[in-house]
Amino acid sequence: MLPFFKKDFLVYWRDRKEMAIALLTPIVIIMVLGFAMPNWVENPTGDLDLKVAVVTEDDAEDGLERFRNSLDALPLAPEETSSLAVSAERLLPSAMLMQLLESEEVRAFVSAIELDEEAAMRQLEDGDVSAIVTFPEGYTLSTLNKWLLNEGEGMAVALTAEQSSTEVDMLRNLLEGFMQTVNLQAAIGFASGGEAAASNSVGLIGPVGGRETIEGFEMVTSFQYYTLAIGVVFSLFVAMTTALKAATERKERVFHRIVLTGSHPIRYLSGKIGSTFCMALLQMTFIFIVCHFILDLFPARTVQFWLGLAMVALVFCFSVASLSAVFTSLAFRLEEATAGGVMTIILMMIGTVGGSFVPRFVLPQWIQLVGEWTPNGRALSAFLQWVQQGSPEVVAAPLLQLLAFSLAAIGASILLFPRRGRI
Repeated sequence: MLPFFKKDFLVYWRDRKEMAIALLTPIVIIMVLGFAMPNWVENPTGDLDLKVAVVTEDDAEDGLERFRNSLDALPLAPEETSSLAVSAERLLPSAMLMQLLESEEVRAFVSAIELDEEAAMRQLEDGDVSAIVTFPEGYTLSTLNKWLLNEGEGMAVALTAEQSSTEVDMLRNLLEGFMQTVNLQAAIGFASGGEAAASNSVGLIGPVGGRETIEGFEMVTSFQYYTLAIGVVFSLFVAMTTALKAATERKERVFHRIVLTGSHPIRYLSGKIGSTFCMALLQMTFIFIVCHFILDLFPARTVQFWLGLAMVALVFCFSVASLSAVFTSLAFRLEEATAGGVMTIILMMIGTVGGSFVPRFVLPQWIQLVGEWTPNGRALSAFLQWVQQGSPEVVAAPLLQLLAFSLAAIGASILLFPRRGRI
């Protein structure tokens, strides 16, 4: 194995221009992304601007009056009836929801305008608004009955959009979170003391938005995310580079001469794994060190933190090396151009779904789940969890999965690699 390992290293060293590009390109990309989108990871809503049309089909005053009249028919004490009537006036659901949409936190990414249904649909079709929030007829009465009397099923606010997007999903989550909070507080009020307690409890709506700091968690900055993500994906390209060099050796019959010396093909494959591991580790170490000193990436971190970061990098680079073995076997099975195309497609796909090109939280949920099982997705999760928590327990599972992937990839590469006389 050692002679092949040395040979591959000399092949890399012979093309020093390519090595310099491989080391410097990710640094440049990290700088560009970091300065172009400095707060994308910390504050993903900062640049969002969602225009929403609000359509009110319900007459809130009429609904409030009908609710007051319905109280007279209930077997309640006069003071309870009076308390519920006052609470209903204070807790008009449409007014509360509009107050939410016009709050300072929500106005940072939502602009709400009140329109009639026809004008709202026209602006939605023209693209002037991204969504329509509709208060249906009977909404006030139905909602007050549910909140204050626990009668009926309530009524939902309608959200209409031409197509799903990050902004629309955020608005939907905002509305659902608001309604769930109000319903939960109403339920707690009923459980703790009946209608009067419920009427007081519904009004205790906490602030929406903001940033919460959880003890034991470090906030990941944009530069940290970009450094980890770009470092991971460029390490994957080392596997492809190794395989393409193997394809060149096959074309120039270097491998045939190696076989004629009596060396087993598996030793050749082992040399590729070893050289790829070292090159990927060298590249990742260079990226981390340069970015740390230029950007002060991980300030005031302990030796334990750096050892943990190195452990994650070692395991990931081993998975990259095992992937290079699979790619090398493909390079010996397919034509050079075809093999290069297949490898590029594979890397682009796993790079995208694994969160190396864009943060995973902006991707659809099913893609996020798929990305968790890619080697770069698992490695990026391990890096981020270590940066945030610094606990060996939280990275143990991702690292074990990476090791399992590595062993499976090495086994697959041995099965795919052509036997003697079939190359």
